[in-house]
Amino acid sequence: MFGFAKRLVKQAEGIIAPEVETNEPKYGFRILNVDADSPADEAGLESLFDFVIAVNGQRFDNEVNEYSHASIYADRDRSPVFEFEAAVSDSNGRLILQVWSAKGREERQVILSYNPSQGIGASLQWTPLTVSEHVWHILHVDPLSPAEQAGLRSHSDYIVAAENGLLEEGGEYLIGKVISQANTTDGVLFYVYNRDFDIVRPVRIFPSAEGRLGCGVGYGLLHALPSVQRQTKRSGLGTIFDEKDSQQFEPTLNASNSDEDGASKQQVTPPPATLPTYVRTRAKHHDHSNSKPRNGHGLSGLDDYFSEQSEISKSIDGSESRTKENAIPPPPKTN
Repeated sequence: MFGFAKRLVKQAEGIIAPEVETNEPKYGFRILNVDADSPADEAGLESLFDFVIAVNGQRFDNEVNEYSHASIYADRDRSPVFEFEAAVSDSNGRLILQVWSAKGREERQVILSYNPSQGIGASLQWTPLTVSEHVWHILHVDPLSPAEQAGLRSHSDYIVAAENGLLEEGGEYLIGKVISQANTTDGVLFYVYNRDFDIVRPVRIFPSAEGRLGCGVGYGLLHALPSVQRQTKRSGLGTIFDEKDSQQFEPTLNASNSDEDGASKQQVTPPPATLPTYVRTRAKHHDHSNSKPRNGHGLSGLDDYFSEQSEISKSIDGSESRTKENAIPPPPKTN
């Protein structure tokens, strides 16, 4: 009788939530940093959101690929870094990249031409695409709350990262835990994506004495990042933050993993996929004869990205940021 009941429940679960086969990739080389005016920048590659899943027609994540189940903590021996290097070295300075974007979960083709002696101007890391789901959608902002004072915008803002990798584990209730444990004096630095202007800005929030953020937050597929109309290269959209604050912290990919039974593993800092100099080095003219593999944390390139965006926007504005110290303005409003 119990066996019959179990089969009945299983059949009901299959009807309510049937398993859907999908060809969507599960892993890819995440773009961690894009150097200004580099070939990667000119091609429109975006840090945080873009994942390279194929180079010149060679995919790195499929059913027959022994590396497709490698974890975010995998070293060079367990991830397809060598295969990636081989595909790039055979490209003769022209890459056709298949890129999966967290914005709308869409794929696109990117053609990138570069000088092999200088590189594409980007750093990458082999990682599961599920890290792109760690997004918290701002639904509404309470008046006079810490969220409003920090400049968060209802519906159009998404928290996509935090300083020191505080949000890398993901989970609906993680952001509440981070806020409740934050120091009321120093606050916590979040990286916020705004869908209306397609930009990321740093936002420092000082929680209330009760450890409240003061806004409603949505999490999950219903609150995933939306697709956007893409440009070959992004342009400045006005000065939207004070770069002084963005340079105080260096976000990292510190995260803990868990087994299926819920047992927590030791926290580690996964190194980025160490790529050859012609892939990961900056596009500027530097001497890389004595260069060593970079062991920087994931997302560490965000400081350079924010600094670059601030300089571009200021050149368009023709004026310095007029924000108060420790206050970060919201994205500009359209007329």
